[in-house]
Amino acid sequence: MTTYLGMVIGITALALSVYCFCAWVGRCGEAGAGAVAGITRIFGFLIFAVAVQLVWDGAAEFGK
Repeated sequence: MTTYLGMVIGITALALSVYCFCAWVGRCGEAGAGAVAGITRIFGFLIFAVAVQLVWDGAAEFGK
């Protein structure tokens, strides 16, 4: 049960952050290329973190 609760919290947090970034994209476009590059880096980091977690979980399952 705790695992599912953690997954739901993680998915909700990621969905909320994506919604916020998409809602603010108009303002960021006005701010210039620096803001867009910053958002791109944040999304890249989030995707990287998810990928690392998937690899970690896969390696842990393989080791059992």
